[in-house]
Amino acid sequence: MNPPNNTNDSSSSASNRAGFLGSLPSIVLAAAFALWLVRHPSGANAVTLALGSAIALLVITHLVLMSRTSGTAPGRGQVFAQLLLVWLWTFLAVALGGLLMVAVHTGTGTLLVSTLNVRMLLVGAVVAGYVVLVLAVRYRWILVPSMELATGAVTFPLAPEDYPTISLLSDGYFLHQYLAERAKWLDDITSAPDAELAFQTTRAIAAANGNTSLDTARKALEGSLDGSVTLTPARARQLMQQVALTTLGEERRRFIFLMKFQNQLCVWAFILLAAVAVFGAFGWAGPMGVAAVAAIIFRIRDATPSGDPKVYDGGPRWMALLLTPLVGAVSAVLGLLVITALTALDLFSDTVKTALGSLPGFTLDPQPPPFSGFVLGAAIAFGWSAKLLDNLLKKLTDTVEAAAANGNDPTGGGNADDDPQPGQDSPAEGDADDHQGAKDAAQQSLEASIPEPTVPEDHQQ
Repeated sequence: MNPPNNTNDSSSSASNRAGFLGSLPSIVLAAAFALWLVRHPSGANAVTLALGSAIALLVITHLVLMSRTSGTAPGRGQVFAQLLLVWLWTFLAVALGGLLMVAVHTGTGTLLVSTLNVRMLLVGAVVAGYVVLVLAVRYRWILVPSMELATGAVTFPLAPEDYPTISLLSDGYFLHQYLAERAKWLDDITSAPDAELAFQTTRAIAAANGNTSLDTARKALEGSLDGSVTLTPARARQLMQQVALTTLGEERRRFIFLMKFQNQLCVWAFILLAAVAVFGAFGWAGPMGVAAVAAIIFRIRDATPSGDPKVYDGGPRWMALLLTPLVGAVSAVLGLLVITALTALDLFSDTVKTALGSLPGFTLDPQPPPFSGFVLGAAIAFGWSAKLLDNLLKKLTDTVEAAAANGNDPTGGGNADDDPQPGQDSPAEGDADDHQGAKDAAQQSLEASIPEPTVPEDHQQ
């Protein structure tokens, strides 16, 4: 009788322990939220119901995943559950952080239905949804197809019982799949009967095509098929193993580089999303929204596949498409802040100052001033042109550095040493025209540095 196998029991208990430890933060969060409501009674309203429902769903989802044993294959439902956990945790982190800012700003911890509280909930929901979108697209249409190309196992779409769990940044699963594919190929070569080596030989020849380091092995295997070369089964297996180890080794290095590249892009997406969350909490949603749409519209051609099937990009165009609206939204806010700084330096006319109006800044205003058409138009320009923000930042830096080198106040406040001595004329009286001429020249230089919009060729009809 075979000895009892306790592998499944031990792995199941380990999975249950990991699931329990993973559910502890959600339970602690639920207890803390309940304690907050006890100390700051707010009654049942839309804000408390939204937060309470999200926390309750978070705990339930964790418990459901914990109840699942590790002996069964990861199903598609588990993947969706983990994506749901990502959305819930991100939403709660952003929303609760924003609500804490509001509580500090207003001096009260009561969760009422106010403009600021609702804004924080909306920002949390949008940011969480985009995080899930990035992870889902990154996994479904970038990592899995790339892994299948790297291993030669083109079996996409996966069956539900083979659908793996989604990992945020780890590439351990995919490297494990690579190692499993290599082991399976080597095992097929070793275990194939001598009479059935032709299939494995053909597979090895196809894998060695185009690899100059395997020309000798490929020609020997081709000769064994057409009868021009006589190989013993043992020698044929050695050549096929050489092909398998060499080709999969090269694909492994390429795939590890791809994983690192995709992880870096994913981190950049999360950093930009954090900036979007902060700007959205302070009321910059309008300019960011139009800039994001403009970025997608005007840059969609750069993210379109070139149509060359030989290009092995591993999905950078997908990540570029996901990063484009984030870059446009953040660039719009930064660009408008730079314009505000440049108007303070008198590098824009009074007309621009009037059209710019009052911007939200970084204060929690329940009713931020409405954005003018000039502000929204400038946001569209910043979302469309990557060079526009660079040119404005360079102009701002040059202006401040030039003023500092001359010992002047860049805001026009002057310097104590510039005060006229008794019996001397004020420098402002003699240099007023020169100052106005320098101001006009600086503004003309700034306007010249802003690129003119270009119209695509197919729209010049």
